[in-house]
Amino acid sequence: MSIELTSWCAALAAAAVAVFLTQPATANEQAENPMVITITTAPTSKMRYPTVGDWQFEPDGSLHITVAKMPNRHYEFLVALHEIVEAMLCKQSGVAQHTVDNFDMSYERHRKSNDNSEPGDARGAPYHRQHVIASVTERLAAELLKVDWNRYNDAVEAPPR
Repeated sequence: MSIELTSWCAALAAAAVAVFLTQPATANEQAENPMVITITTAPTSKMRYPTVGDWQFEPDGSLHITVAKMPNRHYEFLVALHEIVEAMLCKQSGVAQHTVDNFDMSYERHRKSNDNSEPGDARGAPYHRQHVIASVTERLAAELLKVDWNRYNDAVEAPPR
């Protein structure tokens, strides 16, 4: 891919994310408490299911992101960024957290041993579009942080336990 095409794709992705994330809040959301997003790292053994990133909206509306401990803070940031974008886009489009959780957990239960794909990449994922946009955002941020995508991807596929 040429640099011009890469830059054009990055600009398009950034514009798409901006459109989705800057939709006006509903009157109900504006009346709520300020947005709170908490990001924590944990060993993968402490995650709700085999994953490197997990998002949950709390009853008070805050968003909690759990990221697997990784050998590089930039890697943890990229996973967290992906989760934030995915969660906010799911919320915006009405894809419920329990729908995503149920799909992900079922996907992981039926995963073949040599399969390193992400549940959200599956065409049948109820949040496929939101996941793809989050992945593009993650990839753009990796480029801007000068993170080697192949090394990062290796770390995501085999995080420390």
